[in-house]
Amino acid sequence: MKPYKWFAGRETMPGRIVGELLAFLLKEAGEAFRQHARNVCIGLRYTGVQLENGHLGLCATLTVEQVLSREGPLDQAGRLAGNLLFDLVKLAGSWRLDEAVVGIAAMNAASQLLFERRGEEAYRISYGNLLRELKVTSDDIVVMVGNLRPMVEPLREKASVLYVLERSPLHRGSEPYHLPDTACEEYLPRATLTIITASTLANGTLDRFIELAEKSREIAVVGPSSPLTPDILFNHGVTVVGGMHVRRPEEALRVIMEGGGTRELKAFCDRVNLRPKR
Repeated sequence: MKPYKWFAGRETMPGRIVGELLAFLLKEAGEAFRQHARNVCIGLRYTGVQLENGHLGLCATLTVEQVLSREGPLDQAGRLAGNLLFDLVKLAGSWRLDEAVVGIAAMNAASQLLFERRGEEAYRISYGNLLRELKVTSDDIVVMVGNLRPMVEPLREKASVLYVLERSPLHRGSEPYHLPDTACEEYLPRATLTIITASTLANGTLDRFIELAEKSREIAVVGPSSPLTPDILFNHGVTVVGGMHVRRPEEALRVIMEGGGTRELKAFCDRVNLRPKR
């Protein structure tokens, strides 16, 4: 599928996957993009975009990266809610991380709608902890992109070796197996199992990570930022996607507004693991 062309006359991120995801959603869930955004909330840990019909899309806010980028306040602050979803989702192609996060959350809202319409017939679905899906063995070399802390110790217990590649110095651990994500060119080609945080959709790095991990027997993309209609990710070699289906959007939005994170969102969302139905 050809990626969507973002903005005429404006520099945008070159990654193909986000553009292809948008083109797919425009084709399969066009009605979502004719809705206006009822609420847009940029919280401390997550950003939420809520449609008129109540569907809520999520993306990690990536607060540390935004602070370090010194981009200044979001230009559209105070004018995001009320826009057509189509106008918000185009921000996903922006080089400005604060804009891209809103765009990915808007895209996630459309995928939440489409998942409820066709999820069971389109994918093999399991619920709960993604690690049960991955069947890690003592022979595995696991590379995790993003310090997904709840997974670290279980993976270290099961795998031959684990490397955690993390962009943010504040989130990176001090142990020798914690490395900056610039080590990806060295470590991802060695991996037999790769786990990538879905927030890489927002900072434009997902395409390259997937390319480098092509020899892995499993490539998992995980986190609330994950699209729940991940056909395009499967086309690029991802084997399983772990995301969050927002079951109670009003309560989940309240969590975002009050600075809550993944642990607090779990009470109002279902963790879903998606594989292609073959």
